[in-house]
Amino acid sequence: MTMAKLPSSPLGAAGLKVKRGKSRGHVVTVPGWREVHVALVGSTLTISTDPKFAQQVERGPRWSRGSPRSDRS
Repeated sequence: MTMAKLPSSPLGAAGLKVKRGKSRGHVVTVPGWREVHVALVGSTLTISTDPKFAQQVERGPRWSRGSPRSDRS
């Protein structure tokens, strides 16, 4: 696991820490708040507090994987 502090930047002065995520991307630790997960999926930069969001973006919408949408007639 790689962890970096950003001491010379305003973000580092704010106490942010960055570490490599388990599957992809990075996790930014924000003091007094949640971890923010940052990943590049194709040409899309994903930024979310949900650790599984990048995987969901990579898979695409559920209805596009062959199952019909329930709201379609």
